[in-house]
Amino acid sequence: MKRALIHGTGIVQIVESGGDFDVAKPLFWADVADTTTVYDTYVDGAVVKYQAPDKTVRQVNDAISRALTARIKSGIEWAFDEGSDAYPIGLEHEMREVFGGFVRAIERKAKQPHKGVLATNKMIIRHPDPKKVISDAAIEELYIFGTLWIFKVSMKSILLKQSVYGMTTEQLNAFDPSAIDWRIEWGKDDYPEDLLNPNWLDNRIVREP
Repeated sequence: MKRALIHGTGIVQIVESGGDFDVAKPLFWADVADTTTVYDTYVDGAVVKYQAPDKTVRQVNDAISRALTARIKSGIEWAFDEGSDAYPIGLEHEMREVFGGFVRAIERKAKQPHKGVLATNKMIIRHPDPKKVISDAAIEELYIFGTLWIFKVSMKSILLKQSVYGMTTEQLNAFDPSAIDWRIEWGKDDYPEDLLNPNWLDNRIVREP
């Protein structure tokens, strides 16, 4: 048991048993359970536990939108081969614009507008062989992969938001956006027809630079 300092129906302070001190009316002390918090109330000699207000459909869908934004910002990973560590590439709006600019320049026959490296928001990715540079083909595939990945995770969020309208109050209250499964599975119909040997795994692309 603990001791709670009460004023009206409010619980002002909670102390360990024996830790109370003299107070003047209308304040008074009462024995309460160890699980009592100052967010609870004290009514007719008993603790009434705080109940969080029910979540609304809009609140849950807003939470899904924020989770999607965070997921896109965390972005994709690029590994040069199956056994190598992957480089993280966040896909904020600015990074998507950079990729798009490179690809448009490549399509117009500009050679290596990226100068053979990829500068992300976290690092500069270079070819592991100092005598070589990242190819235009690798940049183009990264752009295609990242674009399709964003589309797929966005579709997941759309479908999830649609399902929210059928949730009960209990399901809305229990919804945890951190538990959303953003994993992506890739099938043969997802790859561009002219792409050779694609190796796309969830949010990771495996491709020689």
